[in-house]
Amino acid sequence: MGAPTSGILNISNGMSYRGCNPSIVWSDDSQYLAVPQWTRERDQRLLVISLVDKSSGYAPGLFRVLELHLFLNGKITGIDSPIYRPRDVEIDLNQIQWA
Repeated sequence: MGAPTSGILNISNGMSYRGCNPSIVWSDDSQYLAVPQWTRERDQRLLVISLVDKSSGYAPGLFRVLELHLFLNGKITGIDSPIYRPRDVEIDLNQIQWA
């Protein structure tokens, strides 16, 4: 395994976000997209994008390296740091702090 990857996420509706990790999950209703985004301090935060409202927000807290699995019934699940001291992550859509 190499270093964690980072890139620009460009969405067809014109929205664009820098520093995104490719571990992306769509919500089961296809209205939201969840993506880990790197900070300047080399942590990650969880970015959630509402395609209906064309808005975005963040889950509270910082993560080491997120591996997202599902976005089902308003809950985003995955693992933080899957290789070293992994811990399960579950974030409810109601916890997102919208900009």
